[in-house]
Amino acid sequence: MKRASLAFALLTVAMTWPIAAHLSTQATQHQDVFFNMWRLRWFAHAITTSPGHLFDGNIFHPEKDTLAYSDAMLLEGLVAAPLSALNPVLVHTLMMLLPIAASGVSMFALCWYLTGSRGAGLIAGTAFAFVGFRFEHIMHMEIQWTIWMPLAFLALHRLLADGRWRDGLALGAYVALQMLSCIYYGIFLSTLIGLATLFLFLRDRQAGWRRVVPPLAAGAAIAIVVSVLYAIPYGRVHRLVGDRPIEEVHTFSAQPANYLAAMPGNWLYGNPAAPGTPNGGCFPVRSSRCSR
Repeated sequence: MKRASLAFALLTVAMTWPIAAHLSTQATQHQDVFFNMWRLRWFAHAITTSPGHLFDGNIFHPEKDTLAYSDAMLLEGLVAAPLSALNPVLVHTLMMLLPIAASGVSMFALCWYLTGSRGAGLIAGTAFAFVGFRFEHIMHMEIQWTIWMPLAFLALHRLLADGRWRDGLALGAYVALQMLSCIYYGIFLSTLIGLATLFLFLRDRQAGWRRVVPPLAAGAAIAIVVSVLYAIPYGRVHRLVGDRPIEEVHTFSAQPANYLAAMPGNWLYGNPAAPGTPNGGCFPVRSSRCSR
């Protein structure tokens, strides 16, 4: 596993180059980068001064629960809090690159367990860690935090094979951690893990159901409790601002053709001259203006 971790660390540096060459001085040209930095710094400030008002971000005064206007990224904030005294650009860059490498390692672990092949794990981890969708959303920190999804499925497979309590509790913890890392992915994972649990329980279970059900229920309880508590400030905000307009949902929804398209910065299929893309000369940049 150490060799796999090193391999994915090196691959992350290579695949995201030249980010690693400018760890503390440059960042992707996008307004959400500044939003990411603010969320990390606000968490570090609030958790040490007034934890009870963590969601009352210092924006849109006098409104409350303003951190719940978007993904609060609580886990990212917790991880980055000890680093809050460092250069915020450096902290932001590390918090973008480390989860990419860790996601590759977690998928490696899942595939290695299922196939017994390190080579297969390396291929699966590479595909998972460096899928084009990540680079399209390189400015969205929460989108990079996919570490817990492969680990949740790994815990599920182990639970159904041996019926151990630690795997059931780990399953619930991984789902909860994914929810705290990225709400979108937390919802996706909860849906998929539920369907996979039902299918694998009926078709691939090796341990007796009496051994599997109690730890599985305990894991589900952990995930549900964490998710419900996390949803409280979002419920308050929803009652205040309502749903996203249906027109906006339609505008930003994927269409069938989108799944056959390459991002503009793709070196083989895209348009390398497209402004604002990694190969278009605007990544990374020192300020809000594109440096050619």
